[in-house]
Amino acid sequence: MMPDEWDVDWGGWVLGDLADALRRAADLLGRSRDVAQVVLTAPATAEERPALTITVPDQSGIFRLRRALLEGEYLVDLVGRPTDRGWTAEVAGMVLTVRLEEQ
Repeated sequence: MMPDEWDVDWGGWVLGDLADALRRAADLLGRSRDVAQVVLTAPATAEERPALTITVPDQSGIFRLRRALLEGEYLVDLVGRPTDRGWTAEVAGMVLTVRLEEQ
């Protein structure tokens, strides 16, 4: 039997919130991008942001996604220095990391 209410003690995020974050990422980067893996992690505290890691199959995907993000309408704060293996940015209320798939 399922409980009537969920006991959410890991930041108050529910599945719908995570789905919204994933939809926001698709809007930011484009819905027809090639990806190998997507991992979305809920924040552990109310002060943290959800973390989305997108793994792309080839190096050109790293550059295409970064260009799409920087040319979009959202304020983007790149975290650290982008490399040919990936990059991280704070954008649209999330921490977004794009990295190259390990071969």
